[in-house]
Amino acid sequence: MGSAAPLSTADSAAMSVAAAVVTGLSDGGDAAWNYAMAHPEVPAAIVPIAAEAPTAGICAMRDVAVWAFHGELDKDTKVGAEQKLVNAVNACTPSPREPARLTVYAGAGHLVWTRTYAGSDSVDIYAWLLAHHR
Repeated sequence: MGSAAPLSTADSAAMSVAAAVVTGLSDGGDAAWNYAMAHPEVPAAIVPIAAEAPTAGICAMRDVAVWAFHGELDKDTKVGAEQKLVNAVNACTPSPREPARLTVYAGAGHLVWTRTYAGSDSVDIYAWLLAHHR
């Protein structure tokens, strides 16, 4: 797999902020949740994987679409931590435009990002992400 060429200033200016999305795995997934809570006006959607974060202030991001992924047997970050986040978003008043969702991989541990990014189990996060914009 080759390295991607850096974006030029012209490319950056042409990118649509309305289509900004965030994904991350493990600590990067934590950062995706935290970024969406701190800057809910920026990402249209997030895909955190094997993540956890505090729920304080989570309703600020209720209009950010969320599709989280976690391994059922994750010993590094328990699946309940991510379930708590998804439940907290869905409990916001007013309700989120789109309910947050969580896909749990049965029998899997912490390293589930390969399955998620590869589209295993009929998961297509790329089409889902591209369908969201501000």
